[in-house]
Amino acid sequence: MRNAWLLALGLLTIALTGGCKQLVQIDEPHEIEIGRNAAQKLEAESGVWDNAAQTSRVRRIGASIAQRTQRPGLPWSFKILNDKQVNAMALPGGFVYVTRGLIESGANDEKLAGVLGHEIAHVTQRHAVKIMEKALAGEMIVAIVTRSSSDDIQKAADIALDLIVRQGYREEEYDADNVGTKWAHVSGYPAPGLLEFLRDIKQMEGRDPSQLETWISTHPPTSKRIERLEAFIPTLTSG
Repeated sequence: MRNAWLLALGLLTIALTGGCKQLVQIDEPHEIEIGRNAAQKLEAESGVWDNAAQTSRVRRIGASIAQRTQRPGLPWSFKILNDKQVNAMALPGGFVYVTRGLIESGANDEKLAGVLGHEIAHVTQRHAVKIMEKALAGEMIVAIVTRSSSDDIQKAADIALDLIVRQGYREEEYDADNVGTKWAHVSGYPAPGLLEFLRDIKQMEGRDPSQLETWISTHPPTSKRIERLEAFIPTLTSG
């Protein structure tokens, strides 16, 4: 116990003095615990769509991609939120969601694989964790990794929901576009899946933007994402 508190004191000193900030990190077990708590709250707020066939489809495609990444051992979960908005999101630890609105938009397996690959990439690249490490005070991270109290975990989960679900990743979207396209491609799905989905989104923005209010507020411009993917995909498939 004394050693644990000495470690906590050392990490807290590092956090407060600004030195070696990379040492104050959320490890994988706590990443999973934070994500699981955030997932429970998200599902309670939005509800999960009770459609066995579509849920099985999402899980099948998502699991096939997740197992080809560098983090196959995470407790990957793939569900459909009962939300008419077209959207998708990923929480720390491998809790991935698409919305009912996205499924009902008619995305085929190729496009769905692109979307799920993108969300999986947010997890494999630890985008959520890195955002949280910047947003959380150093002393809270120390408390999480040394005490693991339910209050600290819940506070972190609330922050995760606010930062990721309500505000979005934004700059990290471009990285997830490329990495997710790669994950989908190496899993046997056509590389342009996400690109084709984004092209559909671009048309939808002009035709019926009411379905995309959350998407538009939490993502960078769709046109820029399309341009970057159009340049990236040939580098992925040429070899």
